[in-house]
Amino acid sequence: MAPGIPRTSFRDPADGRLRSGWRIAIPFVAVMAGITAGDLLLTMPMQDSPWAYPIGAAIRLLVVVGVVATTARLLDRRRVRDYGLAADRRWWTDVAAGALLGLVVFASSTAVAYLAGWIEVQEVFSPAATGGLWPIVALATLRLATVSLWEELLFRAVMIKNGAEGLARRWPAARAVVVAAVVSTVVFAVIHVPQNLGVEIPMSQMMAMWLLVGGLLALGYVLTGSLALPLGLHLTINLALQHLFVLWGERAADMATILRFEVTGPHAVAGTGGLLQLAAVGLGYGLLLGWVRWRHGELRIHPSLGRPPEARGGSRTGDGTARGTTEVRDAVGAGACGVPGAR
Repeated sequence: MAPGIPRTSFRDPADGRLRSGWRIAIPFVAVMAGITAGDLLLTMPMQDSPWAYPIGAAIRLLVVVGVVATTARLLDRRRVRDYGLAADRRWWTDVAAGALLGLVVFASSTAVAYLAGWIEVQEVFSPAATGGLWPIVALATLRLATVSLWEELLFRAVMIKNGAEGLARRWPAARAVVVAAVVSTVVFAVIHVPQNLGVEIPMSQMMAMWLLVGGLLALGYVLTGSLALPLGLHLTINLALQHLFVLWGERAADMATILRFEVTGPHAVAGTGGLLQLAAVGLGYGLLLGWVRWRHGELRIHPSLGRPPEARGGSRTGDGTARGTTEVRDAVGAGACGVPGAR
C-alpha cells in the first residue's frame, strides 16, 4: 500500500471487507467495461441483423452475472441469491405481480390519451422491417428480460445493498437504506436519459420520468428485500414502451409493435415521458404499496438491507433475511421503517 494511505481507506475494520464504495465501484466499472467491449467486438459488427439486440443483451447478462457472482463472493462475501434472487413460488408470484403492474401503468396512460383524443391508432400488429411480428416480439421479450435482470442486479441489488451497509455504519439503518435507494435512482436516471435525446419532450421532463421509474423499482426492492417485483416491473415497462403501446408514430414504422400510435395532442402531455405517463407511474407507486401490504402483510424497510452478512447470521431465507438472531430483531425494531397500521 502506498505510504500515507491508511488501510482503512480501502477496508472496513469492522468486518475486513472492502468499503462499500469500492464494492459498488469495482463491479460497476467492470460491468461497463465488459459491456462496451462486447458491443464493440460483437454487437456493432452485426447491427443490421435481427439477432443483434438479443445477442447484445445476452452478452450484457453474461458480463453482469459473471462480475456480480465474482464480486459477491470475493468482495461482498455473500451469495448471489442474497441480493434477492430466490426462485421459489412466492418470488415468482411477485415477479408476475410486478409484470402486471407495469402493464397496468402504461395501459392506463395510453387509454386516457386515446379517449382524450390526443393519440390516434396508426397500426395494429405491425411487423418489423427485418421479420415477422411475433418472432421479433418474442426475441425482444427475451432481450428485455435479460436487460431487466442485469440492470436490477447492478442498480438495485449491488448499489442499494452495499450502499446501505456502508452508510449504516454511521446512520440508522432506515436512513441508510433510503439514501442508498435515492442515490441508485439518480444514477439510474442519469444513465437512461441520453436514450431519449431528440424526442419532443424536454430533457427535464424525461429526467423526471426516469427518476419516477427508478424510484418505483427501488421501492419494490427496499420494501421486500427481493428483486422479484422490480424484475417484473422493469420487463413490462420496457416492453410496453417499445413494443406494446408505442407512441413514436412513423419513427417506429420499422419496429415490431402491437399498437402503434401517432401523438396528435400536446407531446408534453400525451407523448412518451409526458404528464400522463408521469401520473400513471405515480399511480404505480400506490398499486405497488397496496400489493406489498396485502401480500407481505406490512410496509417497512426490509430488515435484510443495511445489515452486513455476518450481522444477520442464523438461517437465511432466499431474499437474504436471517431468522432467529438478535441483530435482526434489533434491525426490525430500530432500523426498519414501519408504516402506521402495518402489522
